Amino acid sequence: MSRAANPNKAKKTSEELEVDSVAKKQKAEKERIRKLIITLGDENKKVVSQIRGLAAALEDDIELHGALIQRSVLDCAKCLPVKSGIYAAWLSKMADKHPQWATGVVLGALDDLRAAIQGGRTTNAQLLLRFLVSLASTGVVGVDAVLGLLQEVMGLSHGLPPNKGGDFGCFMALAQLPFLSASAYQQGKDTVAGLVADASKYIQSRDPRWKPLLEMMIGSGLPDRLEEIQKAVQSLSDTGWSSQVVLHVPGCQPASDRVVGVPDLKLGIGQDDFRKSRVRLQVPLVAARLLTSRMDAAAPLSATDRWVLEDYVLLTLDMFSCDIEECSKQLLRIPVLHPHFEAAVVEVLFCQMLQLPVPRLPPLFYSRLLEVCAEKQASMNKLIDEAFQALFSKLPDLDEDCLDALAGTFACRLSKNSFQADWSLFVGTEATCEAKRFAKMTFQKLQRLLEHHNMMHRLPEALHVLAPSEPKPASGLGVVSKPQFGRMINLVRLKDANPAKVFDFCQWLMKSTPKAEDFDQVAPAEEGDLPHPKRQKTEVKPEVHEDFGDPPAQSWPLEEVAELVLAVMLQQGHKTPTHMAKILDGHAEVLKQLRPADESGSQSFGKALARCVFEFWRAHGQRLEITIDALLNRKVLAPRQVVEVALMSKDCDELYVWNVLHAAARKCLGRLQSARTELAIAKKLVEEGALEKRRTELDEAIQETADLFLSIFTGLVRNVEEARESRSDESNGSMCEIRLRRITAIGRRYLADIKPLVDAAGSKIPGVSCSPDIAKVFAMLSTL
Repeated sequence: MSRAANPNKAKKTSEELEVDSVAKKQKAEKERIRKLIITLGDENKKVVSQIRGLAAALEDDIELHGALIQRSVLDCAKCLPVKSGIYAAWLSKMADKHPQWATGVVLGALDDLRAAIQGGRTTNAQLLLRFLVSLASTGVVGVDAVLGLLQEVMGLSHGLPPNKGGDFGCFMALAQLPFLSASAYQQGKDTVAGLVADASKYIQSRDPRWKPLLEMMIGSGLPDRLEEIQKAVQSLSDTGWSSQVVLHVPGCQPASDRVVGVPDLKLGIGQDDFRKSRVRLQVPLVAARLLTSRMDAAAPLSATDRWVLEDYVLLTLDMFSCDIEECSKQLLRIPVLHPHFEAAVVEVLFCQMLQLPVPRLPPLFYSRLLEVCAEKQASMNKLIDEAFQALFSKLPDLDEDCLDALAGTFACRLSKNSFQADWSLFVGTEATCEAKRFAKMTFQKLQRLLEHHNMMHRLPEALHVLAPSEPKPASGLGVVSKPQFGRMINLVRLKDANPAKVFDFCQWLMKSTPKAEDFDQVAPAEEGDLPHPKRQKTEVKPEVHEDFGDPPAQSWPLEEVAELVLAVMLQQGHKTPTHMAKILDGHAEVLKQLRPADESGSQSFGKALARCVFEFWRAHGQRLEITIDALLNRKVLAPRQVVEVALMSKDCDELYVWNVLHAAARKCLGRLQSARTELAIAKKLVEEGALEKRRTELDEAIQETADLFLSIFTGLVRNVEEARESRSDESNGSMCEIRLRRITAIGRRYLADIKPLVDAAGSKIPGVSCSPDIAKVFAMLSTL
């Protein structure tokens, strides 16, 4: 606080002012050093001069800021994918005058590598290993020592299956070999050959039967990145270990023997420790050649160079995903001068956006990143459009999850580019059923970005038939015509909510007359509670008749009363989601009080409410999803009730039904994860009473999850059988295939929590054992 703001604040003495000045200078000096280190090599030209200049600038700062420089170098080495060789070359220059400090950097890198492996940070571990390999190429450490470290990494996952971390060691060791210089390779040629042989042996025993589940295009047969790097390294040895995309700073020579002063490079992580770590590496498939396949004849890119370029892109995405602007700069700054560069970057971004079982980042991130890159590099716009067209030509073979992500990305592209696109695939007699279905999905997602009339005005006239209808509440519902609907509207209010009176009206409609013995079974009411049906008096109060009007001729069933209440709440809150939230906050307790206590009655009651919501918002999928989510959050509905109604709906193939299924699954799995966390906390606190309670809650959550996914798969299997029975034309045949793919998509996405159900699908899920094609899907899922 300044003295002007606080006149009573004591003035600082000259000594204090001097201390503050010194602290500011030290802080500025540290920021200067960090900035020099971070920006080293940002300019692709004159890299050698930059390295020499930084070594000369910082060699006198080692005594005062040695720890800061060491930490900064290590942070850069494990976060900047394309600079491993540059920092290694700079460290070799610094080691000439400060060998002990350089040894500390090597040991720090080794310590950080151990921590990254044990912590499951695979990207950091890969970059630190790459930095150590680059140090061998520049002579800071011995080639034999680094290759011995890679052998130790290779043996980490020996004997483990791929889904338990078995791919980690093999992938990590092979992925660093292209970064050995040619001279370093000659010095350790036999050891490299041994590493490649061990990797080949592991890959041959791997049997990746799950790969078809990860293909974005069915039948594409793409290898994963572990298989590809194994082939790339073998081809690299045949070409003299030369690469166009790996930067080796000239002037640095490797040393095969142990470097003086540098201790042995030992990882020090045993197999038992590795098994306990959190490493679970799912090696992705290589990027599909959407664009570069037609460019190979003019300017071929070797398998090794393409793998390394793709690796640069993937690691950059991991490191800079929190800042799209900086991520785009880092991608375009990758020092690869090749005609394939921009096309390869676009391919990788599209394939990462469509990665299965789920993308590592939200599809919207990749969509936005493509746009930002195109803003900085205008030539990428054409490549992005060509990539869309290449995927559109493969629509019949695209996985359902990939189709959904592609539709959302294309919708964003249309909204940004004023609906400029090649529509020839979606209109006219040449348009296929798959193309029309994709267009409908795109327009449904586009409607969530734009107002309906605006979208219809900007769409070409020929596409209006594929666009969704105007999003609005359903009209002409049967409950609206009943006189009680008007009376209920006067009771369900946005302001000054009176849920007790609404509940009284519901009881009056049902004419509840509980028996005398029922009152003894009900706990006494607490202050503020709504009246329970069994707490009501047998006689209806006279003032209730005066407020509610003429009594109904017959008692209303409970489910009809609940549907009336919810229909009025939906009507009163239909304007905006905020209105709906306020209505639910004021009256959701009425529905909870009306819900029967027994399980079967509660399930039937919840399904009646869910059907009411589906009917009210059948023309507005987004509001349907929002309303269902709000009811799930307030525990008015249970996930299983929502799922069963969604899969029984006549619109079960609509996009919003698919989204509702995922919302219900996430809600249930969220409760399961919360129960596991609470149990872990109770175990740490060693509270017996709380521990038993948490175990019970976890068991209930596990059972709820199993019941939910059993309902989901039962409904999906039933839908497949219905499509098969009604198969009278090509469209029904394709719908049967689509529903089979949806079973695959659900099982693949949530497999970690439902593995026992998937493994025993034939005996637990009705209809699976009687259908060979459905049984084949679950058999494939069990291999993942």
